[in-house]
Order: sequence, then structure tokens, then C-alpha cells
Amino acid sequence: MNYHTRVAALKDAVHKATPARPARLSEQARYTAEEFDGVNSLSVLTVLALYRAFATLDRHQSREIAQTGLNTTQWNVLTVLHRMNGPVPMGELGQMLAVRPTNLSGIINALVARGLVQRAPGASDRRSLEASLTSQGDEFIRQLLPDHYRQIEHLMGQIPDRERRSLVRSLARLVGVIETADSNTAAH
Repeated sequence: MNYHTRVAALKDAVHKATPARPARLSEQARYTAEEFDGVNSLSVLTVLALYRAFATLDRHQSREIAQTGLNTTQWNVLTVLHRMNGPVPMGELGQMLAVRPTNLSGIINALVARGLVQRAPGASDRRSLEASLTSQGDEFIRQLLPDHYRQIEHLMGQIPDRERRSLVRSLARLVGVIETADSNTAAH
């Protein structure tokens, strides 16, 4: 089977793919590496696997979180503020959530409107703003977190501790590589 026939077969497989029978990521990665010089199929496979894992986790979490009337980003803001146990500068909160400042403002506005979050001038710099849970927000999130963390444990508990620790290290390294590449791009 020549290259073009394989690519056509892959496109056909992707077109016919269903959630129960997706086209194999390894095949997609291999075809991509064959099509473009200098592309390593393992690099492509890694990114495809990350996207698929994130999309699957996001769908799962979105279904759970939708029952609260929040979207996943709003939920993440509440859980971060809960874990920080006090006011968090908006810039720091945006970094923790990997959310742009303009997007974070809208998210915080929606949570303030629901009475779950409050904004106040920063303690050390009155020009900056900090976000924190209101008592209503704290009560709201505390009622929901036990079931949420049981769900997480149900999913993650099926992966051995050693593999989870390795995954966390690998993901942290990937974040560092991406942030370095972003810094280098911004500098040029």
C-alpha cells in the first residue's frame, strides 16, 4: 500500500470512527510522521493521547459539574480558592488556572453575581485585586467537594500510585518545556 493509499485509508477510518471505535492514535501519528519530514511519530502520538485524555476527562467532569449550574472554569476557580483558604491575587489565580486575565475577569464577575466569590483590593498592593470565597461560596463548594473527590478517586484509583506519580512528573516537565518555548517565542 503506497503512502497516498494509506492516507486515504486513515481519512476514511477517521471519518467512520465512532466513540466506540475511534481510529487508532498510533496509526494517525505514524501517517503524520510519514507525511512530514522531521516529525517523530512518538511526539505526535503523545500530543494526540494528551488531547484525547483531556477531552475525555473534560467531558466527564463537565457532566458532573453541570449539575451545579457552573461551567468547569467557574468550578475550578471555586476549588482553587477553597484550597488556598484565603484571598488570592487575580494575577496569581489566573496563572494557577492557566486563564488569561481578560477571561478571568468575566469568570469572576459571574461568580460574584451568584454571591459565591468576592473581590477586594489587595492587602499589600491596593491597586491590585484579590478574589476569595464568600461564606455562601465556601458553604456551596464544601457541600459538593466530597462527592467530587470520590469521583476523582474512583477514576484515578484505577491507576497504580507509581504510574500516577510518573504521570504527574511527566506533565510537570511538559508544562515547563511549553512555558520555556513560549518565553523564547515571546523574546523574539
